[in-house]
Amino acid sequence: MNKFGKREEEDFETLCDVIEKMVEQAPTLMLARNQDGDNFQVEFYLTGLPVISHFVDRDPEMTKIEYNLLPISAPNRRKVHILHGLGGIGKTQLALAYIRKHQEAYSSILWLNGNSKDTLLQSLATFLKHVLTRRPLEPLAGRTPHAPDVEADACAVLKWLALRGNWQWLMVIDNVDRKCQPDNEDPQAYDVSSFFPLADHGSLLVTTRLPSLTEVGTSTEVGRLDLEQALELLCSRSGLLPSSKGTTYLFMSP
Repeated sequence: MNKFGKREEEDFETLCDVIEKMVEQAPTLMLARNQDGDNFQVEFYLTGLPVISHFVDRDPEMTKIEYNLLPISAPNRRKVHILHGLGGIGKTQLALAYIRKHQEAYSSILWLNGNSKDTLLQSLATFLKHVLTRRPLEPLAGRTPHAPDVEADACAVLKWLALRGNWQWLMVIDNVDRKCQPDNEDPQAYDVSSFFPLADHGSLLVTTRLPSLTEVGTSTEVGRLDLEQALELLCSRSGLLPSSKGTTYLFMSP
């Protein structure tokens, strides 16, 4: 839960804006889900994702993500948000926390490994089997069940995301850390925006160490934990004290 000292604080005003937008758009969102959502509904599972047992809430950063990605009731506007910061700072866990908090708002969620071009293509291709259980697609040229084409399967998923009416999805591309530039000799580096579905709808959340990627969407910098958050994490992991914010003051007292 967010706590604020004054109503005039910037984060408090941002949170109020998020809540007001969600309330205003709720009727439209519910109607849209009834009309289109079921046709593109795909179950989301945390299996295989890097979930940790000790996560310290980052309320200001979470509020900024919510402000930029919610509500999702605008079918003709694509939303892109970038989480950037140092390696190991908590970007992936923050993205997971957002999903766990708001997964009911989306008809489908794709968690993609963006470490390299190959891993990204494979993640997209793997998602195709979930799509096919809900909605058969046109046969892909050159593809057979015994000889799947990863790039063709990935392309099929991107086309599915671009279908009219399928606008309530969330695509998370995690660990986009290879810099793509003309003279780059890394064959696995890629332009992340080239993997965005062409349609002007849906939501994308990207985690990266590259500050340059903030140019492709709105962004939030994920910084180091403050003292209270760090002590909270220490309490939680050590097991010596209950994992509550109040107990951290035991360490901070003179």
